[in-house]
Amino acid sequence: MEITIRDMTIFYESRGEGRPILFLHGSPTDHVTMLTSYEPVFAETKGWHRIYVDLPGMGNTSGADWIQGNDDIVDLMAELLQAIAPNQEFVVVGFSYGGYIARALAYRQAQRCIGLMLLAPAITSRAEGRTVPEKNIIVKNPELFKDVPEQIRPIFESAIAVQTEYVVERSKKEILPAILKADHDFLARIRPNFRVSYADEMNQATFDKPSLFLLGRQDTVTGYFDAMMLHDRYPRASIVILDRCGHGPQMPQQELFEMLTSEWLFRVEEMLEEK
Repeated sequence: MEITIRDMTIFYESRGEGRPILFLHGSPTDHVTMLTSYEPVFAETKGWHRIYVDLPGMGNTSGADWIQGNDDIVDLMAELLQAIAPNQEFVVVGFSYGGYIARALAYRQAQRCIGLMLLAPAITSRAEGRTVPEKNIIVKNPELFKDVPEQIRPIFESAIAVQTEYVVERSKKEILPAILKADHDFLARIRPNFRVSYADEMNQATFDKPSLFLLGRQDTVTGYFDAMMLHDRYPRASIVILDRCGHGPQMPQQELFEMLTSEWLFRVEEMLEEK
């Protein structure tokens, strides 16, 4: 599906009916891995309108000259939600880079946002500095990366800490095409403005709605420590650090990922019932 916001055509996939839940992917990927990871959870959980968006410069959404950084991306996502689900309460899920946007959106739309899930989120930019663990590959299988393009192979080999055939082949199917398709010139242009202008205020604000931080112990991309240090700002957050997990728990720890996501959705629904 497509929707025009300002002068931009934004692509998204829509599933189900009910309360809106917005999924924001990492960079430079697209909505596909979010859809394939989360849809199995909703086979048993009804009442949610799932919105899997392609962020600007990625997937089937082009960039725009007026987008200068993440302030604009967050505003754009707020406008998209207002267009699709006007004035409705919503839940937001963000993976990696999308986690930064999701967290900022929850802060900016605090009255409407009723739940937040951060999956291996970026808490700061690389330029600001991230606390990440040393590289520790739990299951090594370099033969599986032979057909990955040379410029991307080191990224995959470092980020994927559990190099089973399932995890690597799924990464090649869901993530690699999106990386190759992304508008890297656009992404490089906006990267210096990663930090939102209200970051200091956001970092001091309290978000007291049901939340889940799902982190990888072996994640060398965004790490786990920076997200863990926000625990006092999210008093209703479960913060789970999974061993045997690199950047993205949804593949190497699929069963736990689905179970913990379902439990988080239960907590959101429980809160709504008590209103």
